[in-house]
Amino acid sequence: MKKILFITTLITASLLQSACEGDGNAFGTGSETTTADKATVSARNFYVLFNPFQVNAFDPTTGSFTASTTEIVVTAGDRKGILISGVTVNVRTNWGFLSASSCVTDSNGQCSVTWSTADSSLAPRDCSIVDCATTTATLSRRATVVVYTTGEEAFNDNNDNGSFDDTETFTDLEEPFFERSSVGSTSTPIYTSTLDPVLGEPIDKIINFTGWAGDTLNHDGGDGEYNGASCTHGTLCSSQTSTIIWDVSYIDLTEEP
Repeated sequence: MKKILFITTLITASLLQSACEGDGNAFGTGSETTTADKATVSARNFYVLFNPFQVNAFDPTTGSFTASTTEIVVTAGDRKGILISGVTVNVRTNWGFLSASSCVTDSNGQCSVTWSTADSSLAPRDCSIVDCATTTATLSRRATVVVYTTGEEAFNDNNDNGSFDDTETFTDLEEPFFERSSVGSTSTPIYTSTLDPVLGEPIDKIINFTGWAGDTLNHDGGDGEYNGASCTHGTLCSSQTSTIIWDVSYIDLTEEP
């Protein structure tokens, strides 16, 4: 899920409100909602990239700022890797401006939103370079982008029978969040509520969905069961055949020296 991508700006909290409501929402109404799509998107084949790959906004020595933009490009496919059109994708960021809070995939299974820099004094720090829990160093900056939609969790179809069964494992998705705490140190985001002493807010911000299994109005982990169709596992099949699937990636806002 980790992707280190080079860019130069982040996204303002005023644009963090993005949700798509619809009859197929697996979680009912709440602070965030999504729409059930025409086909089932698999978390295995749902991801976000940036174009251009590198955007430089902050000078690593002086900290001087240059306004910048990039395209957030999302791709959606099913568990077999077949691209899906008509998927509503919600886009969120923890700093910067978005041209739209959502997009709909085209015949190539892709859609995009333009991202641009915002108030440079509010740009989040890069916690893969500095310890954001203990230091106030601010020269290294990085923004986080989260995309999400309704779909099914990914599983390893070892016997290629198209069903999650007793011989296989799956990835139990937790509630989406803007991860900065462990960037670059692990392949899987790890949530922490530790406060950033510079910004005065949790290092990792949550995107809360009312109705998430075991919802606590804080960050919620996975439910321990496979959320998806075609499940024949003896003990791990959830009654909920869809869930919020999401991907996270990072915009490096400080140009390389």
